[in-house]
Amino acid sequence: AGIALIRSEGNKIRGNTAQLGLFGILLHHSDGNTITANEAAPTWSDGNQCDGIALIASDKNRVVDNIAANDVRVANATTTVKYNQATNNQGWGINAVRGVTAEGNRAAGNFGPGQCRNVACTPATPPV
Repeated sequence: AGIALIRSEGNKIRGNTAQLGLFGILLHHSDGNTITANEAAPTWSDGNQCDGIALIASDKNRVVDNIAANDVRVANATTTVKYNQATNNQGWGINAVRGVTAEGNRAAGNFGPGQCRNVACTPATPPV
């Protein structure tokens, strides 16, 4: 991963660009972190092989105001996902488990037919 937190709590990941890895930003067994204003495989990059942002076995994290060109994967319902943009992914824009708190997310040009799974996303302007 470009940025990885493993068994880590209370961190802030802000203002980074993460690309060309398996994951852009990965949280694994990491709780109470904030991921804000990052670009995980932005549209001008060559992307990541898996997810732009992935939260696996991680609780009570906040994912706010990020751009991800490979999907945002949220595997725990205690995560908050707000004001993110996910475009031109091979899968969903945001792929979340049921019960995730979400607000103001935007998605366009993703392979998933509803753009986002289990969270609401409004249309984004597809990048060129």
